[in-house]
Amino acid sequence: MNPGGSDATTIPKVGETHEVGNFGADARRQLYKGGGRRSRATTDRRGHYVRSAAPTGKIRAFGDIALDATIRTAAINRTERDADGTRGEIGRRLQVMPTDYRVKVRESKVGNLILFVVDASGSMAARKRMEAVKGSILSLLLDAYQKRDQVGLITFRHRSATLVLPPTNSTDLAQKHLAKLPTGGRTPLSHALMLTYETLRKYKNDNLVPLVILISDCRGNVMIGDRKQLLKPVKFLEQSLEIAGHIQEMGVSSLVIDCEIGRGRWYFSPKIAAGLGGTTVRLDDLSAAQLTDTVRAMT
Repeated sequence: MNPGGSDATTIPKVGETHEVGNFGADARRQLYKGGGRRSRATTDRRGHYVRSAAPTGKIRAFGDIALDATIRTAAINRTERDADGTRGEIGRRLQVMPTDYRVKVRESKVGNLILFVVDASGSMAARKRMEAVKGSILSLLLDAYQKRDQVGLITFRHRSATLVLPPTNSTDLAQKHLAKLPTGGRTPLSHALMLTYETLRKYKNDNLVPLVILISDCRGNVMIGDRKQLLKPVKFLEQSLEIAGHIQEMGVSSLVIDCEIGRGRWYFSPKIAAGLGGTTVRLDDLSAAQLTDTVRAMT
């Protein structure tokens, strides 16, 4: 982020909190079994029966039979199968064929796993963005207990990334960790993305819709591995993109908050966002409310 910047460590205060409204991830394309209360998702045998659909595999593997829709479909298809000219005859038995089966599609609200991946290097500290990040995380946590969400925080600075706050809905635990969060140093973006991948593998489950919020200018300058020689910026980008691709393969919704300012911009944030399969939002004056609103607008 700022290879030549100061490595001085500062501890900014926790930002102000605010009320959080409903938001949701693009969960309808995935199958979740949870019972959370924020994002809507298609579920297996739980939730409200909203429509019927033809099964896409063995009946037993795709929820419960929609009897009403199955009978209607059988009645409609009967005209095509009735080759003996007796369609509509009173008392004729209605035959239900395998192609007539319809299953119930249910929807329920599930919780979210909101994983903040925050650049805590020198230039982020200089622009005092960490205070807004802390305020947004606490605001989401204050709302998490009722919504069954979990919020986690990964920070990266110097030569590594740290899971500062494992996914939790405990505001007390969050405040304890956020209050002593240091900033300053270099930008190990590849390390942060690798830890993000490992954290998602550990905590991702059918009960939570995962959302990754990366807050950085994405100007990585620390490689994974023993690479002490000076490398061009594009080399750091290539390694980060490779890891981002693995995160995208997990089917995780992602958003990159681009914090790059000033002259000589590298425009790496849109590239990282594309690698994650997500989008980019630029916020020149980031506040806790703005950050939370951005998360809410991910759909």
